Amino acid sequence: MNVNKNPLIFFVILFLIVESNSVFAANWTISPGITVTESYYDNITLQESNKNRELVTQVRPKLTVNGKGRRLKLNANYVLDYVHYYGDDFGDRLTHTAGLQSDAELINNNLFFGTTATVSQQSLDPLSAAPGRNNALVSNNRTETRAVSFTPRLQNKFGSFAYSVLSDTYSIVQFDDPGLSSYWINNLSYQLTSGSWFKKFTWQGDIATQHAELSNGNNLSVNGRMNYSFTRHWTVFAQGRAVKNEFLGNVRSAGVGRSLYFAVVLGGLQWAPSRKLLMEVGGGAILNPSALSNYDIEVERSTWLAKIVITPNTRSSAELSREEAVFGRKTNFILSHRGRKSTISSSYTETLSTPQQTLIGGLNNQATSSGSSFSFGELGRGLTDDVILRRRFALTGSTNRRAVGFDSNVFYEKGDYQTTDVSDSRYGGSVGLKAKPGRRTDITAEISAQQYDFDAFDRSDKIYSFGLGANRSLGKYVEVGVIYEWTKRTSNVNTIKYTANQVTVQITATY
Repeated sequence: MNVNKNPLIFFVILFLIVESNSVFAANWTISPGITVTESYYDNITLQESNKNRELVTQVRPKLTVNGKGRRLKLNANYVLDYVHYYGDDFGDRLTHTAGLQSDAELINNNLFFGTTATVSQQSLDPLSAAPGRNNALVSNNRTETRAVSFTPRLQNKFGSFAYSVLSDTYSIVQFDDPGLSSYWINNLSYQLTSGSWFKKFTWQGDIATQHAELSNGNNLSVNGRMNYSFTRHWTVFAQGRAVKNEFLGNVRSAGVGRSLYFAVVLGGLQWAPSRKLLMEVGGGAILNPSALSNYDIEVERSTWLAKIVITPNTRSSAELSREEAVFGRKTNFILSHRGRKSTISSSYTETLSTPQQTLIGGLNNQATSSGSSFSFGELGRGLTDDVILRRRFALTGSTNRRAVGFDSNVFYEKGDYQTTDVSDSRYGGSVGLKAKPGRRTDITAEISAQQYDFDAFDRSDKIYSFGLGANRSLGKYVEVGVIYEWTKRTSNVNTIKYTANQVTVQITATY
């Protein structure tokens, strides 16, 4: 598919022209700003040997626009990053980061049009040493990525009988790197939910289809559930799900000419003695996928589920569920509590990534406690006809005592590829400190450690980091800060080991 070099500006301008009446009726907030930093790197190329020391100036003007009206919501931001190297080894560079999200109501309460657009700097190779999050780092592992999507959405209310939502999302992704091809994905979905006319008997269903150019693949899923409350506290339910995945195949597809089917049907009983407790049990059957491909129904094995939700108060909740799924058993557990000065939450989830999901390189990364994250594997995406059972445990907590606050998190994630018998895992955690010794002064500190194991690549990497920063406000619009960062990466691949230090002085003005 031939996609224009820079479609974002064209589509955004077109959207604003079409929606000019809504635009002028909105309340607008425009916030310009600029950040200037002076940084010293003792290893700007992130290499264990032949380290390059460099002094760098970065100038980042930015603009944030927010619009909110009766029929329009729009948020947009743009950052231009100019990087100047004082040494003779590297040339200056200019990069862009931008984002836009809007939702317009074209026909009152019926027709909506949503738009999202992003420009970002991302890593080419998720297994490489140099990430793409810092534009000053010198690496061939970076590309500018542009993505835009459009979602017309039609909402209908059939009196008090039913409510429906029909949406169609068309997305385009393109890259600056000549080795990566642009592609598009189209997602069409329809949801139908029972209305207020139904009291004891309620129902809901949805059907969704996806076509992806990258694998020339199609995905179709159908879901439905019915509930009947025969008493105030007791409800019977029946639900089902069917998925069909077809991969016609092209030069970039992971599976050529493959089709995968599965379907699950079950029924059960729900008990809700109060708003603080809900319990649910059910059983059913997983249908034989080979028989489904021949349009026949044949039970492959039995299935079951159990679920309990406890909400003792508005600040605390717990949910536990377990089921016999298509690939083995799945367990999910979520616990959270929010106090006046502290919060804590934990979760254990098991999810199935069905076909046309991401490969190992496309994993989203665990954010550190300060909100930053490693740019590890943004672009290692690809469509695959594998099925991944992904297990993840996470524990987070924070506390604030007047001028001092702490936050921390730990996580563990493991992905088992069901049809290729390989796995990946990653785990780690971080601890952060935020102190406010004065009305205008903030001090932050953070330490984190993460490990990545890749069975398919026979890789094991560890990343350690430490950061310390101080920030002071000079008035209503201007802030100055000093930041120190230390990063160390070890691996059984010698070419990506490194240790790096960075010291930065910055001044930020926002209006």
